[in-house]
Amino acid sequence: MYRFCPQLQICETDGIEELSDEESPTGGRRRLVVVKTLWRGCHSEVKAAFAREATWGAGLKHPQLARVLGLSLLEPPCAALDRGDAAPLPTILRSERKLKNVTVTEELHVKVSDYAMFCEEFVTDYHVMADGSRIPLRWMAWESLLMGMCSPASDVWSFGVTVWEVLTYCTAKPFEEMTDDQVVANASEWRCGGRGARVPAAPPPRCRRELYDLMHECWRREPMQRPRFHDLHRFLERMTHGYKPPNNR
Repeated sequence: MYRFCPQLQICETDGIEELSDEESPTGGRRRLVVVKTLWRGCHSEVKAAFAREATWGAGLKHPQLARVLGLSLLEPPCAALDRGDAAPLPTILRSERKLKNVTVTEELHVKVSDYAMFCEEFVTDYHVMADGSRIPLRWMAWESLLMGMCSPASDVWSFGVTVWEVLTYCTAKPFEEMTDDQVVANASEWRCGGRGARVPAAPPPRCRRELYDLMHECWRREPMQRPRFHDLHRFLERMTHGYKPPNNR
């Protein structure tokens, strides 16, 4: 696997309307995009891996994902992702950090991306590898961190950590009292049976018990015992049934 750490910039453009889908045409208006750029003269294999990731991302079309809008392999190679009018969730929650990969539009629509992984201001939230790449080890399931096993079940683990972040109003990070090495050692405890392992965090203040129990279900040692996203969605729909956000924006 080839890792890369591109530079990140937010740009304004009006030349990509042909890349929009039929449901949300730009109509020629200017829009914000996030541009990931590799360094000039990078290795051909790094460039190929970058192109594969961008092509894969372009095939993912969902209202809650930041879409890949375009790719250029001219020097320097770059990819453009939709930024729109979304603001980072920490801004919405009046926090300076965390959940930096989640943005919220004026209509309270959430979009997920990996923007912050490449921003220097968030470098302390990631473990920096010898090759300069960054991994979010504090959000990763033990099997992903130690064995490289990624699955919907490992994503459920990370989702549980993200729910905890939201409930702390994005003011803390998982295992904040631990060093990166201690986080890895804790993952090893999970791998060896989980008896001495710690969960990502204590319950946030004012967290409903049923919601914290749900987070614990996401952090089960055995991946097959964790809930499916379908189950999580149904649970959260029931919990928020009838809720209307205040119109104070």
